[in-house]
Formats: sequence, structure tokens, C-alpha cells
Amino acid sequence: MNVLQRGVRSVLRKPIKSIILLFIVIVMSGLFLGAMASRSASIYTQDATRQAIGATFRIEGNEENRRKRLDQAMDVLGDREGSYGGVTHKWLENGADMVVTDNSFETVKEDDVKKIAQVEGIEEYNLITIATVVNPVNFSRIEDSDMDQSTDVGGVNLRGNRIMEMDMDVSAGKISLIEGRMIEKDDRDVCVISKELAELNHLKTGNLLKFNDYHDKEHSTIYSAEIIGIYETKQERKSIMYGDSYRPENTIFTDMSFPENHPEMKEILSISMLYSKSKMQGSTIKLKSLYRKRI
Repeated sequence: MNVLQRGVRSVLRKPIKSIILLFIVIVMSGLFLGAMASRSASIYTQDATRQAIGATFRIEGNEENRRKRLDQAMDVLGDREGSYGGVTHKWLENGADMVVTDNSFETVKEDDVKKIAQVEGIEEYNLITIATVVNPVNFSRIEDSDMDQSTDVGGVNLRGNRIMEMDMDVSAGKISLIEGRMIEKDDRDVCVISKELAELNHLKTGNLLKFNDYHDKEHSTIYSAEIIGIYETKQERKSIMYGDSYRPENTIFTDMSFPENHPEMKEILSISMLYSKSKMQGSTIKLKSLYRKRI
């Protein structure tokens, strides 16, 4: 007697049990298919929305590739002091060595951004510089009176944007404009400040803020930026580093050309790409291993 025959006889011997098991299988299958259909409908809705209004993805440095390039530079330098490909190797007096990278090594390449932006379906792109601390010359920053300020440099942090509307905090709804306008790609020497900074210093749109290098507050060149907007925080924003210099209220958004006046502000942290999915059907974006993509 084969397996099929034994199965048929078992069903005939216990019809009620067999019907119950069949019912359970049908119900479970129905629930599974329903969940799959719901998921497909959700994905379709998201895709349809993205096709209608566009969506963004972000490109950042690839840490794995960074380590690889760092190892390659150190293979060239060996034990000697010197620089190669944006990597500097130094020996300290205590016998330890120090490896330092500059902005040319760390930055996302703007030429790569422009190549990616030429892909059909890419509507616009934004560049975001690394947040760099500068000294506030003609205004005061927000400080926590309970925090030890002896280890802080007493600065504010500048974040450059090509198009502020595409900044990660703006697009995520964490901040919104309450006065003036956001930074656009053709702006020069402008900034958008927090409501807290504006209230503390009695600032409004049209006022000029002045900054210089916090390493040399007395003698370094002073740069000015006109306030064109004031923003308020809608959702919690965490400090990217310790200290009041990096607290969210002390973040000042600037245009891309203004940070370039400051020698430390040439590093591009990430790129945001606005694309229309309907226009990108059949198109392929090949990202170099230098970068990783976030939707």
C-alpha cells in the first residue's frame, strides 16, 4: 500500500478531523494571501505617490571604501612622515604616530554628483557640507548654564546647503520656516538661523551675522552673511557632537559659497537627489563604491 492510498483511507476513517484540518489550511492561506495583497497595495500606493510628487535619496561616504583608501595611502607612506592623497602621517615626541585626513580625502566629490544628476529622472540635487564650528563675532550663542564651558570653543556650527528645502532636517519635517525664506542655489553670503538665536540677539531678516575662525578670534578674517530666514524646531534634533557649539539651536544654515570662504568648510557631507520615479523607469544609476545610497 503506497502513501497516497494510506492518506485516502485516513481521510475516510476520520472525516470530521480531516474537514477541520482542511478548514484551518484554507483560513491560514486566506490570511497569508490577504497580507500579501495588502503589502502589495501599500507598495503600489507609495510608488504612485513618489511618481506623482517625486522622492529623494541620499548619498554619503562609504566607510568600507574609506578604510580601503586609508590603508592604500598608509602602504605608500609606510613608517615615514609625509602626505599622500589627503592622508598625513606624523610621529609624535612620545613615539606614537598620528594619522590625519583632510577635506580632499573625506569629501563627497562634486564632479560625481553632477554626473549622477545627469541621469534621466533626476529633477534636482542638494549638497550638504559638514557642520563646522566658527566663532560668532557680533552675536551671542545659546548656552546651557549648567554645562561646563571650559572644554567648548564657544562657537556656533555652520551647515552649508545648495538648496535648503532639500536638507535632511527640512525634508524630514524636523524644522520649518517661520519668517523669511529658505536658501536657494543661486544665493550668496546668506543664512537662516534658529528662532532661539533670533530671540536671544533680537535679530530679524535683513540683519548681518559676522563669523571668523575660533582658533584665532582676534586676528582671523571676518565673514558676513545676511539673515534671510528664521526657523523653528518641530521635532527633536540631537547634537552631532558634544558641546554647545554643536547644539541644534546654534546650527546656522548657509549657502554653499559662504562656507567655502572658511578653510575648514570645504568638506561635503552628503548629497540629496530629488527624482521622479516615473521618469526613471528603465534607467540605472551606478554608484561608485565610494558612496552608499539611502532612500
